[in-house]
Amino acid sequence: MGNKSNRLLIVLSLIFCQNIYSQIFVKGKVTDTQNQTLAYASVTTYSPLSRIQTNINGEFTLNLPEGNQKIYISFVGYKTKALKLAIYKNMPPIKVKLESGIALNEVEILGEHNNYNLNTPMMGINYLKSSDIEKRPTLLGEADILKSIQLTAGVQSTSEGNTGFSVRGGAPDQNLILLDHTIVYNPSHLIGFLSVFNNDIIKDATLYKGSLPVKYGGRLASTLDISTIDKHPQKTAITGGIGLLASRLTLEIPCGEKTGLLLSGRRSYADLFLKLLPNENAKKSSLYFYDLNLKLSHKISNKDHISLSSYSGQDHVAVEDFGINYGNKLLSFIWQHDYNSKISSTATIAYSKYMYDLKSDWEINLIEWKSNLSDVRGEIDFSHRLSKRNKLSYGISTTKHSFHPCNIEGPNFFGYEVSESHAKESALYLANEQIINKRWIVSYGIRSNFFSNESNYITIDPRLSSAIKLSNESSIKMSYGHNTQFIQWASRSNSGSPLDVWFPANAKIKPQKTSIISAGYYRNLQKSGIETSVEIYYKASHNIIDFADNVDLLFNDHIEDLIRSGSGKAYGLELSISKKTKRFTAIINYTYSHSEFAIPEINKGKTYLSPYDKPHSINLFIDYNISKKISLSANWIYSSGKPGTFPSAEYETDGVYVPVYSGRNNYRYPDYHRLDFSINYQPIHKDKKWKDEWIFSVYNAYARRNPWAINFKKNKSRMVYLFSIVPSITYNFKF
Repeated sequence: MGNKSNRLLIVLSLIFCQNIYSQIFVKGKVTDTQNQTLAYASVTTYSPLSRIQTNINGEFTLNLPEGNQKIYISFVGYKTKALKLAIYKNMPPIKVKLESGIALNEVEILGEHNNYNLNTPMMGINYLKSSDIEKRPTLLGEADILKSIQLTAGVQSTSEGNTGFSVRGGAPDQNLILLDHTIVYNPSHLIGFLSVFNNDIIKDATLYKGSLPVKYGGRLASTLDISTIDKHPQKTAITGGIGLLASRLTLEIPCGEKTGLLLSGRRSYADLFLKLLPNENAKKSSLYFYDLNLKLSHKISNKDHISLSSYSGQDHVAVEDFGINYGNKLLSFIWQHDYNSKISSTATIAYSKYMYDLKSDWEINLIEWKSNLSDVRGEIDFSHRLSKRNKLSYGISTTKHSFHPCNIEGPNFFGYEVSESHAKESALYLANEQIINKRWIVSYGIRSNFFSNESNYITIDPRLSSAIKLSNESSIKMSYGHNTQFIQWASRSNSGSPLDVWFPANAKIKPQKTSIISAGYYRNLQKSGIETSVEIYYKASHNIIDFADNVDLLFNDHIEDLIRSGSGKAYGLELSISKKTKRFTAIINYTYSHSEFAIPEINKGKTYLSPYDKPHSINLFIDYNISKKISLSANWIYSSGKPGTFPSAEYETDGVYVPVYSGRNNYRYPDYHRLDFSINYQPIHKDKKWKDEWIFSVYNAYARRNPWAINFKKNKSRMVYLFSIVPSITYNFKF
């Protein structure tokens, strides 16, 4: 009996050893067609089942048995690549280049497709590349990422022509906006009509709605994570453009084999045209903005990559005796390190400052007003492939906030100042993405938040999401997320303004909290290249803030006395259908949403609509390449009118008309809709190094008079319109 046991043990040992030694390490690297590495691209095999991601250099290592294997490589916004490989000892590394779009031929040949939107457990994700953004017709021909985000399901513009956006009924300050890991507090130029993000330097952007990855926190509604170009060019490249509103120039400069420098600048020139006007006051006026970007990237080794990014931008307006300046300054240092094939980390030190100042010189009312908000933040985030089925992510972050709302100098103010305050915000987080089986994947995690100001707050944000693949073409998903927000703005404008005052939670103002439940069905019709999705959500919020009527937010050292808090809820449905081929792209988004507040001290305690409740919205986008030289793009946008608080009557006393209101947000603006289109002409040059294009665009093509504001006087309403039809022309070049 003992001999039989020994023989069985020997046989099992030989089989086990054979399986070990038949496993071969296969290395590879993933880039795009421009040789830019694709970090965190998905690499999947089904025999054995394994799903990993590339490291910061786009590299991966697989442990596979010898013989024929299929490997699927995908990245959001690129064609999935399916490779048939013969695995053998000492095989050379695999070099994979992904192309933009959806790969139809591979689907037809292999019958399998690793669709990102089907396999990832996360919901409510929208991914945009720079090339997607520049195809959208926009106001005055300026490609704008925030205007493109507004055209996705569940996202709506806060007002006509504005870059402010509301996600699933949330306020604009409930959106966390990051540029190279650095918080941007005011992402707009020209008081909201253009964003601070120069599309020439953007690599990609990802919008997360609802249940967020655990490394993101501090906001209730969404996170928009924007990354700039991060590559080491082999030769100097110059990109630029000249438009009616502004011009821009970008340089990509190689500084050795391992170092790349990115320089970019943009400036408007409306002030130059003012000099040509006959009015003397107009000649003395000025109106312009500028922004400057710098990024230095260096590859220390195959395991270490560092980058230093900075942004500086400002708006300046001076009309007669009044002037305003506002802008952002951002700086970040990022160190990405691979410990081995399983563990990598990203460490960040970031500084962000938003500031504005007002000046007036009206005889005795000479004043100068200054305000600023700044952050210093440090974080380290780890990605750890624990096994073939489990991938951990964990990290820690800490931020010091400094708020300086108001410092006024002038004869009538005697150095009036709203007290400066500070706060500390820290977080610990841990999550795991687990493959249960071939069709079921889950992601679960927890984020612990610590906030210290006048009071100390500790909150827990659990997050859970799951995807079940019904077939190679469809899946269902469910998610739950809890979010906490400790700082917010005081704004009387739905879209925000440069004068909005940010303030922290304290002893009187509790942090805002939201729980959101989502479910969705996703289906890709691979033969026709159509992707579809439908998501539903329900969101319950607590400690939501609003302001009492007729309050002065600017000249107040005790904003907390003006705040009223209560609960809120929102629910909705988001439907998206897209079709992409080499020559044609069509996207249809429909959103139904409802958002309301219940605050005891406002509207007599009755439930009322939030300022961002727009029940219906439709976005249609078409892009068609007529030929190699000419392409046509068009948007059609429709949304229900936003809520408004309008007087129901007026009475006169001593010649003064006093409005009477029957409730908060009890009326609605007229419905909004418009058509934009653009024609792109790309000449073909003998010198292929030189590329240029002419973009002819029309904003609001049928001149719809969409009201921007409604004023009331003597029981009569007057609508204020900003734009009729706006044509523009832009010239872009690259060499």
